[in-house]
Amino acid sequence: MNSSTVNQIFAQYGLATTIIAAASAAATVIINFVFGDRIPRFIRNYLPVILSLVAEFVYDMAAIRKSFVFSAEAFYTGLAAGSLSTAIAALVNKIRRGEPITFEVTQLFIEGLLEGFIDSQKKSAVAAAVLAIINENGDEGYESLYMKIAEILDNNCDGNLTEPEKAAIINAVLYGTSTKNGRR
Repeated sequence: MNSSTVNQIFAQYGLATTIIAAASAAATVIINFVFGDRIPRFIRNYLPVILSLVAEFVYDMAAIRKSFVFSAEAFYTGLAAGSLSTAIAALVNKIRRGEPITFEVTQLFIEGLLEGFIDSQKKSAVAAAVLAIINENGDEGYESLYMKIAEILDNNCDGNLTEPEKAAIINAVLYGTSTKNGRR
């Protein structure tokens, strides 16, 4: 990882969010190592986001607001930390399996969401294809992007992805990339 990648991460997410994301990713890797397949894959894939949201709410209440108040800002920052945490966990998993790695954070985020649903050999290519659709067609609107991503997932999931799981993955991808591509 070169210094410009690290600088981009800090510039986009900020120090506190990056620390929360790294801690959540570390906890996710440890939980997955200890509990493995005893946790359903859908929960395993969203564990970094859940842990990041909880950590961000605690941080926001304890250090920022100094009161027991849930804020929308903390929620959105927690989701941002969750997307970065998912990317970090996906990177760690790729390194652990000896797979070729990329430092494209958005692609790693998508790969983390696809973990366990798409074959390891196809996962990077599918994530790259989804990212290409988002980058090339980002201004087309939610429904159009949703259908294009659904088609890619349908063609590559080998029947082990339910409709609710597919919808959750697509929504997470579209939300996680919405700020980058100007959609909200």
